[in-house]
Amino acid sequence: MTKLEKLIAELCPNGVEFRKLGEVVEKVKSKGVSAKKLKELAVAEGGDVRLLSTGNFEGFSTEEKADDFLETGEVITIPTGGSASLKYHNGKFVNSLNHILTSKTENVRFIYHFMLSKNDLIESYFRGSGVKHPEMKSIFGIKIPIPPLEVQEEIVRILDKFTQLEAELEAELEAELEARKKQYSHYRNALLSFENPEDVVGVQWVKLGDILRKIKNSSSKIPKSKIKKDDIFPVYTQGSNLLPDGFSDDSTKVVNDTPVILYGDHTNALKWINEPFIIGADGVKLISSNTEKILDRFLFHALKSQIHLIPSGYARHFSQLRELKIPLPPLEKQKEIVEILDKFESLTNDISKGLPAEIAARRKQYEFYRNKLLTFNELP
Repeated sequence: MTKLEKLIAELCPNGVEFRKLGEVVEKVKSKGVSAKKLKELAVAEGGDVRLLSTGNFEGFSTEEKADDFLETGEVITIPTGGSASLKYHNGKFVNSLNHILTSKTENVRFIYHFMLSKNDLIESYFRGSGVKHPEMKSIFGIKIPIPPLEVQEEIVRILDKFTQLEAELEAELEAELEARKKQYSHYRNALLSFENPEDVVGVQWVKLGDILRKIKNSSSKIPKSKIKKDDIFPVYTQGSNLLPDGFSDDSTKVVNDTPVILYGDHTNALKWINEPFIIGADGVKLISSNTEKILDRFLFHALKSQIHLIPSGYARHFSQLRELKIPLPPLEKQKEIVEILDKFESLTNDISKGLPAEIAARRKQYEFYRNKLLTFNELP
């Protein structure tokens, strides 16, 4: 029998009281700052005052910078607008447009874990056109089990440990992916530099713009509003995601001339598309050679080895890409290089595609145990 099972058997064998969330938490009056002001308070290092945003922004400030906006406490935040991005903090903070909740009678982190388990329900109480706002009366009406504090503390300990293990695994997987990417880049750049005298024999260099050919439907695209979650043809945009951004059934806009290289004019993203597809955004350029002297797959790897030469930032880059000098070794040499680099890329992509799936599986496992730990019989 686990410690938790013993505590439940001893302290609440017949069930626990259920109360409305609004009966166990209280709203804290908060000074609050705008999202813009919150980001202005951020420091690069040395901050111990958490900046509690309503979204994904995470940062820290100092007591000196926070000044009159500094607050302290063990709190749960619910955005006053947007979506149910719940956060927990215990210590010094600056708040930005969040409802601030705490509890004087129950374990605040236990309440936070419970609210996370009801995130979809809380999200459904964000309503309105445009920016959605939470109906706090409905949220405060959610029933929450109230086991004895010793039980709450043990549940928090278990869930926090599980969260820590999940974060450590995610960090390990991302570190492995980064190592594979660096290894791939090293071999790719070494193979395509042609700096060794024995590698230079028979190699010509040409400007990309001189070997491009026209591709049918390369200027056709569908608006974002027409992209569906599931349909016949995959839709690719200039984002960095290697997977399709959605699907469509508009056969008039299909690019059948594949495989082809997709280039993001604004983003510098490069993708190899090996299936009929539809362009889903402005700024997409399709690249394929007009000569039999170069394999398009070799061209793809060559471009990836030189893409760092193009300035970053959200601007038009294709005119600069056209000026890049591309090596043209003999076809047999190209095939040899492609075979080597494809193997490395396959290893990298397998991890890249598998990483989100592995993380999602761990999160589902966490949610399963969390829901199980937070399920109690209600006292009659």
